[in-house]
Amino acid sequence: MKVSTLQYNRKGFTLLECVLAVAIMSLIFIVAYSLFIFGIRTYEAGRQKVDVQQNVRIAADFIFREVRYAQTLEVPSPTEIRFTFPGDDNLYAIRLKGEEIVLLTNFVENKIAYQIKDLQFSFCARRGIVGYHILGGQDDDHYALQGAFQVRNL
Repeated sequence: MKVSTLQYNRKGFTLLECVLAVAIMSLIFIVAYSLFIFGIRTYEAGRQKVDVQQNVRIAADFIFREVRYAQTLEVPSPTEIRFTFPGDDNLYAIRLKGEEIVLLTNFVENKIAYQIKDLQFSFCARRGIVGYHILGGQDDDHYALQGAFQVRNL
């Protein structure tokens, strides 16, 4: 008597194999998505820091370039500086307005930089030196820059 063995035709996957494959792929996608979101948030935080730093640098560079060749100069308040140029009848002023640094030319405003928390000027008339301190930032992230220069035409 010959015992026959049953042979199964194994074309396809069992339900257990399909469930395990879906579970493993789900875990891979969840990890990949989490890393993607983390990367986006990190990039955005870095971009905001760079934006604040560039605004502060732009403001400092503008103050240096504009005020350096002034003929008359006064600091009516710590957050404002007024000046004129040789051969120019216009009165110029750089001041902090809200969270922006603006240039006033005969009372017409031009925005120079934004996200500025504080701007302080000092002026030593005897030596002709202008000092400035600029603080920029968002929320709890701040960037400060200070400098001084000698005015050439006083």
